[in-house]
Amino acid sequence: MSVKVISNNNNPYTKEVFSLLDNIKKFPTGNRNNIGQKGEYHAFVLGKARDYTKSELVESTYNKRYPELHSMLIKWVKWKFPKHKWNAIQINKNVSTGYHFDKNNQGESLCIGVGDYKGGGIRCKLCKGEKDIDNKNKWLVYDGTKIEHKTIKPISGTRYAIIFYLKR
Repeated sequence: MSVKVISNNNNPYTKEVFSLLDNIKKFPTGNRNNIGQKGEYHAFVLGKARDYTKSELVESTYNKRYPELHSMLIKWVKWKFPKHKWNAIQINKNVSTGYHFDKNNQGESLCIGVGDYKGGGIRCKLCKGEKDIDNKNKWLVYDGTKIEHKTIKPISGTRYAIIFYLKR
């Protein structure tokens, strides 16, 4: 099990993605106890989403609400990882999680932090103990179904964590 950190240098879409996220006036909210998030959190999914009344995945309602962001995120990830397979994009705003495994994912996820924040990142439990990883403007490639992980709360500012993954 490993976590790869890959530079995001020269990615022409990063500033545009941050601007689009930062201009969302009323960020969607919800509850997700399965990741150790207590109470309300600010997050949503683009791409495919789970509809618990159906057996298959469906288009997220947020695809229509944020079409420019959805399109820009697709260009962004394809620029850096043209062969990576994914069907969902989780967007978290200052979400703080406890340790968890991503039980509904398949294979490796791509995760990046963007924003005007200081501190923060991801803490992973690996063979040799815990490892803190700064993913501000850096891509993490890891299998969240096999590596237990949690977020490290930023010291200040706004942190957007964007995760591209293959949802089952």
